[in-house]
Amino acid sequence: MSGTAAFAQSPAKGSPDHIKAVTSAVDGASIKANTATSNDWPTIGLDYAETRFSKLNQINTDNVKKLGLVWSYPLESSRGVEATPVVVDGIMYQTASWSVVHAIDARTASDSGASIPASTRRRATRAAATSSIAAWRSGRARSSSAPMTDG
Repeated sequence: MSGTAAFAQSPAKGSPDHIKAVTSAVDGASIKANTATSNDWPTIGLDYAETRFSKLNQINTDNVKKLGLVWSYPLESSRGVEATPVVVDGIMYQTASWSVVHAIDARTASDSGASIPASTRRRATRAAATSSIAAWRSGRARSSSAPMTDG
């Protein structure tokens, strides 16, 4: 198969099929491989050592003072957000109150709501705050207080 044909069949970034494909690929090996590049932020603290330090170098001591707000995103909640987001293939997964998971394009802040699989938009009935989120081979991001099942 040619590279063009493979590209043509790739799901649109942020679509349910894209989210399922990229989060299904997150496992121990991919987290370890990402440690060398920091292209994604697939787990709390970046990697298993929780280094919390990106190897990306576009921001440095010379240009950090020029940073400013490019976009913000409404989490549809008046409660606090306690979870660190994870990023897989440019999509940021963030939980809001009641374990609602938002899938946000990290470059544009776009989120149509329809681009998030229905199973990731379920609400927990137990806890208003969510302390973490994870993506792991299931094909969807999950919050720690809302185990999700198909059905």
